Amino acid sequence: MDKLFPSTFPEPTTQLSLLGLRDDRDWADLAEELQARFAYYQGLTPTLAQMSPTPTTLLKHKAHLYGIYDSKSKLATEIKNAVIQLYKRRCPYCGVPTAPTTIDHFVPRAEWAEFAFYSLNLIPSCYDCNHDKGTQVWESDGRRKFINPFYDAFLSIRFFGFEVIPDAQLGFDDPVFNLTYSQTLTVAERATVADHFRLLGVENKITAFIRSRVKVIRRRYRREICDQTLTVQALGDDLRKDVEAEAAVNGVNSWMAIAVRTILDNPTYLNFIATEPIH
Repeated sequence: MDKLFPSTFPEPTTQLSLLGLRDDRDWADLAEELQARFAYYQGLTPTLAQMSPTPTTLLKHKAHLYGIYDSKSKLATEIKNAVIQLYKRRCPYCGVPTAPTTIDHFVPRAEWAEFAFYSLNLIPSCYDCNHDKGTQVWESDGRRKFINPFYDAFLSIRFFGFEVIPDAQLGFDDPVFNLTYSQTLTVAERATVADHFRLLGVENKITAFIRSRVKVIRRRYRREICDQTLTVQALGDDLRKDVEAEAAVNGVNSWMAIAVRTILDNPTYLNFIATEPIH
């Protein structure tokens, strides 16, 4: 989950070319109308507040504009491949460490066909996020429910983490992970992150990864833990080196970076990992 930059292409020239239009009056009118809508989309930065309906002057072209994305032409295929290649390492919506395989229309093309093949509206994503996100982007009050990797500046920083709380019976063998937010986030941004994590299952995916990562770390230091020769300080130093290397390559919000930071940010959990005997 990092800030991305879109794969741009000439607009609205590309859309009109895919529609098979030439440089005549109809071409010029549609080009002007599309350009105005694209400027409107860009003008919503950084909030991406709920969009106004498609203008009536564009509704007559809705079916054609909607269908541009499905074009099998060489030009359309090359552009979609370029979008997929934007983020080869992880899904920008959930952070799952596999290359995205689909393209999400952040603003659903069924309702806003003019953005069906608009660069700022095409986001590479994994299949699960594309499916689970659906078409309801905003709450009834206009608040956005999903993070947008092109628009949200907070993606450039570590914007979330987890507080680790021991289970009442099993302790840190089966802890509870409570999502926390960077203090730099606004109230609206926190609400968007919370909705995004809940609706796309991001929180569950990451906490499952943290649990698996803790097991890997415990196996890695199994001998030292059993011999009681591993100190909390030594483990912490090793993990800090790990997270610095990870963040340098994959960013501060990669699952690995978040997992290690979660351990380091919760001293009692770090102490448990370093000293609790392995059964």
